[in-house]
Amino acid sequence: MLKLTRTEGEYLHLINIYDAEGNPLEPIVIMNIGKNKIGIQADRTVEILRSEIIERKMVEELNARFHDKVSL
Repeated sequence: MLKLTRTEGEYLHLINIYDAEGNPLEPIVIMNIGKNKIGIQADRTVEILRSEIIERKMVEELNARFHDKVSL
């Protein structure tokens, strides 16, 4: 089980919930395991990304397109 601490305003993205043929994988279970903590039990093919990682990837992609002129 993956255990993460999240503060107010932060969130997670659960990606790849279906396989390549569009078949649903085993259900994903998200449970509260204490103050600001989240536990996730899912198939290993499910990609779990923190919001700050997605934002950083977006900035890197934009900087590649616009020559390092983008920041958060």
